[in-house]
Amino acid sequence: MTGADRALISSLEGFEDLPLVGRLQFADRGIRRGDVVVCVTEGGETSSVIGTILAALEGEKVNGVYDPAETRKRLFFVYNNPDDRLLPFTRSRR
Repeated sequence: MTGADRALISSLEGFEDLPLVGRLQFADRGIRRGDVVVCVTEGGETSSVIGTILAALEGEKVNGVYDPAETRKRLFFVYNNPDDRLLPFTRSRR
């Protein structure tokens, strides 16, 4: 959850708009290669959630590359919009 447990108590406006926040939260949790990561965003465009999944993908790389078949077993990006609605947005295509 963007903003972690503090966001459950009070709103942290703007945090969800920053991919860096997702990357920092990912690093803060000590998640490593091989861990299961589930990122959920209502529409598929939440920048912080995209930042988290991209950080997880970076962590899966060995010598600069990753195996898509292996990452599909551990990294999940869940959203509720049809793909064709998200494809026009660069941040959503990555």
